[in-house]
Amino acid sequence: MATNNTYAIMRFQKYKIKDLGKIERHNNDRKHLKNRQHEELEHLNRTIKHPDKTLTQQIREKIKDIKKETGKTTRKDAAVVAEFIFTFSPERTEDIMKRKKEWVKANTEWIKETFQSRGAKLLRFDFHMDETTPHIHAFIQMTDEKGLFNASKYFGKKKQLEELQTSYAKAMEPFGLERGRSKKETKAKHQTLNEYYKQKNEQLKNDIKKIEEKQEEINQIKETILEKEDEKEEIKRIDSELADDILI
Repeated sequence: MATNNTYAIMRFQKYKIKDLGKIERHNNDRKHLKNRQHEELEHLNRTIKHPDKTLTQQIREKIKDIKKETGKTTRKDAAVVAEFIFTFSPERTEDIMKRKKEWVKANTEWIKETFQSRGAKLLRFDFHMDETTPHIHAFIQMTDEKGLFNASKYFGKKKQLEELQTSYAKAMEPFGLERGRSKKETKAKHQTLNEYYKQKNEQLKNDIKKIEEKQEEINQIKETILEKEDEKEEIKRIDSELADDILI
């Protein structure tokens, strides 16, 4: 049983095909991340993806296959991919990273059982160690058993979202993690990934502002010290002149 309220954290966002290029670039381009706090750990990052095709290319091919096989046209505004982020309370980082392979495997098994067994497909899997807390990005093609895009099968009702959170937390219990309080209990509004990223960027801006303010304080202290040093030198000079005058 988890102690001290250490949580299994799962966030997700549905995307249309037009969104995929930007999202994939975010994962590929590590150097421009604003919350990249552990650059020295980048060599521990891992990515499993199609060797030649981007997310957009894979989805376009699937849309063509659906049209060819069923005659059905996929709507341009259809939710075709869901990005999941899996992580945990920062306090658990050291303990869970001692069991890193187990934690990653537990996440992949949950994805297979929850989505792939029902017709969805894992297109890309990223494990990142170079940001604030170790986490996983999983990009899942939202298709059903018939091979058609059907995001509502997985996210159509509020009850389904709650069940996903409960199911994921259950899978993470072996790592000392528990489910957070439900929205019914907290009255909290679901936070999308875009909102999450925006919040993180705001936090980073605030942290930078605080650092700059501290640096300004340090600079002022340095100036004060230098001024006092100059005063001491001036006093020494005056004392020396007075001593010379007295000796003369």
